[in-house]
Amino acid sequence: MKKKDFFTPGKMSVFMDLSAGSSGKGMINSTIAGMFEPSIVMCNNGTNAGHCVELRPEQYTGRIPEGISDKIFKKTDHGTYRITFKVLPASSVTSEYSRIFIGPDAGFSVNRFLQEASLVNRPCRIMIHPRAVIVNPEDADRAAKNKHVSGTMSGFGPAQCRKLMRDQDADIADNHPELFHFIGDTSFATQTELAAGGTAMFELPQGFDLSLSHGYEWPKLTSRDITAAAAMNSAGISPRRIGKIFGNVRPYPIRVGNVEGESSGTCFGMPELTWEEIDRRSGADKFGVTLKETTTVTGRTRRVFEFSEEQIARACRYNEPDGIFLTFVSQIDYQSYGKTSWGQIPEEAQRKIRNFVSRVQKCSGTKVIGIATGPACDHLILL
Repeated sequence: MKKKDFFTPGKMSVFMDLSAGSSGKGMINSTIAGMFEPSIVMCNNGTNAGHCVELRPEQYTGRIPEGISDKIFKKTDHGTYRITFKVLPASSVTSEYSRIFIGPDAGFSVNRFLQEASLVNRPCRIMIHPRAVIVNPEDADRAAKNKHVSGTMSGFGPAQCRKLMRDQDADIADNHPELFHFIGDTSFATQTELAAGGTAMFELPQGFDLSLSHGYEWPKLTSRDITAAAAMNSAGISPRRIGKIFGNVRPYPIRVGNVEGESSGTCFGMPELTWEEIDRRSGADKFGVTLKETTTVTGRTRRVFEFSEEQIARACRYNEPDGIFLTFVSQIDYQSYGKTSWGQIPEEAQRKIRNFVSRVQKCSGTKVIGIATGPACDHLILL
C-alpha cells in the first residue's frame, strides 16, 4: 500500500478505535506514521488513556534521556524499546519530520509532558494549544470519588469540568511558563499546512463506544465524544478537510476492569469470557502462554467479551471508516503471534483469520486492510 491509500493532500486522516478502546492504536498509528511521514501528527489525549509503541532500536527516531521512568520508556527482555504515551501522539517517535500537535481538548500533567517531550528528536516540532487543560492531583482525588463509572480515576474528567465551567482555578497550558516555548495556535497551523497541500494524521484516544453522547451504555462512558467528527472539531478545521478514516477492531472486545462494588459495563448483550477461555480457543495454552491483559493506565485486568457484529456495525454507521485494522489476531490463533508477513502464518491459522476477516467485513461493510499479529511495529501486515 502507498501513502495515497492513507493520506490525501490538503486533508486530515483520522485513526480511531471502533469499540471501547485497547485495540492497539499506538502500534497502528506509530507504524503508519513511520512508513508515510504525514506533515502533522496530532492528538487530544487525556490522562485517562495510554498508548504503547514497541520498536526495534533501529526503528526508534527519538532520544533516550537519563533517568526517564520505566513507566514511559523501557527496554524489554527481547531487545525492543517499549514507550507508553499519555500526552503525545504515539507516532512522535517513529516520524522524523512530522510536526507534533496537542489539541485544545487534550489534558495532561506538566511533568508527564516534559518527560515524554524529552524522548522526541527535535522537540521544536511540538506545539501545544494554549487551552489544553492541565490535570492536577486534586482532580485525581475528585475522580476517585466517582467510582460508579469504573473509570481510570486519573482526573481528566474533573479537570475538563473546571474548564467547562470557566472556573477561576481552571488550569490551562497557557498558564505555565515551563511550556512557553511549546505554546502555539495548533488550529491555525493545521489550517495553514492543509491549505498548502500538506497531510495530517489525527490519533483519537480511547474508543467510540465510550463516547459521552453517542457511546453504548450510560453512564459507563468517558467525558467527551470519540468520533471522527470530534477529531475535526479538536483539530480546529472545517469538516470539509476530513480525509480518510480508519478504525481498529479486536476479535474479543474489552471493557476496563471493574472497581470494587461497581461494574464497568456490558458489551451489547454478549457473554463475558475468561482469559483462560481465550487462551484455550487461540491455542496459546498449548504454548504455555496466557493472553491475559491489564489496562495501560490503571493496571486492572481487562474484562473480555464475545465479538459483537452489532457493536461494529453501529460504530461504522457513526464514523464510516474507509478501512479497518483487525488487531490481536493471535487471539484467533496463537500460531500467528509475532509474524511479520502473511506467508509466515501457518495455513490453519490463515484460514481462521480469513474467516474472521470475512465476518468483520460483512458486519461493517468495510474492507479489512491490515492485521496486527503482536504489539511491535513489525507486526502489522497490510493486506
